[in-house]
Amino acid sequence: MSRALDPKIKEALVAAVHTPVYQSVADVLSTRDEQLLDIEVLGPGHVLASGTYALHEGNAIAIPKFNILRAFLPAYEIFKSHLRGQYVAPEELLRATSVILLLDPEHMTAANARKRHIRHIKEQSPTQLHVATDAEFYLIDSLLTSRLHRHTKSPTLWGHRQWLLELSINTQRPVGSLTTALEKLIFVSAERHPRNYYAWCHARYLLDLHHHHRRSGTPAVAQKHEEEPQQGPAAALLETVTGMVKRWCFRHPDDTSGWSFLAVLVERQAAAAPTLFAETLRLVEDLSWRGEAAWCFLRGMVMHRGRLRAGQLEEFTHVLELVHRGGRRETATEELDRQVLANTLKWTELYAESDC
Repeated sequence: MSRALDPKIKEALVAAVHTPVYQSVADVLSTRDEQLLDIEVLGPGHVLASGTYALHEGNAIAIPKFNILRAFLPAYEIFKSHLRGQYVAPEELLRATSVILLLDPEHMTAANARKRHIRHIKEQSPTQLHVATDAEFYLIDSLLTSRLHRHTKSPTLWGHRQWLLELSINTQRPVGSLTTALEKLIFVSAERHPRNYYAWCHARYLLDLHHHHRRSGTPAVAQKHEEEPQQGPAAALLETVTGMVKRWCFRHPDDTSGWSFLAVLVERQAAAAPTLFAETLRLVEDLSWRGEAAWCFLRGMVMHRGRLRAGQLEEFTHVLELVHRGGRRETATEELDRQVLANTLKWTELYAESDC
């Protein structure tokens, strides 16, 4: 959502009564469903019936942008009262800060207020901590995966989620399945916002988290039996995760952040490199793909040619030349991709010579 406001909208905000809108938006953000909330912002062309400020069906929520602005004003007044030291009921503080984060996912003060609330529960009512963290995960994950362009790539929200995970670990609570987190959170967020650096950084954090606790044998990453491979060793989980990420990257061959994470997985599972290299090479050949992301991934694997099978470097060079010398007329973007491939070809030739 853009931060800019039309002068007419400013006038309307001054003239309108906003408390009913705040109550309605805060109510829908406080709901829970079996699935994460799927929140969408409606443009000015969507007119709701009188007295209706948000559409809500199942886990789907649609709110006009103007109503989010209207809801923000009472929410911010409540929050300012809290900051001034006046008493605000904890439930109302959570409702107000959820509306604030819906409008501005980088509102660090609102996120920190929610952290303080959870810390207070940990100190005063530890038996309720799991309920509070579950509710917080639900809201934050909903914001990170909804159709909200700024939220899916918000370092504040991703950092808040990491804080929740660390709190769960410190209280000896399982943090859930790595494969489920990838499927339900990382993949969705990365599709909502292509090349989502922050989402894939969080995936790296999750990978390191599960690897560390599996090696140490702590219960912080205990999994449900149906969610993880039954083999037990970390290698089995890594193989499953590599397959999941590979399939995602093959469906999004221009997403450089996804390919970078796949490269991290290959670094930790060298035995999978030859097969993955061959499958990726076949993909770019079949698609005559010139995009930089997949080719950079392949080039990175060539740098560690000791992991590849005999003849795979020659096959890489052959496919690279074949795609690079395609004879059809090109657009400006395709010409740039051709230059990328040409530079990759030169790099390969130099690297091959220097390695002999």
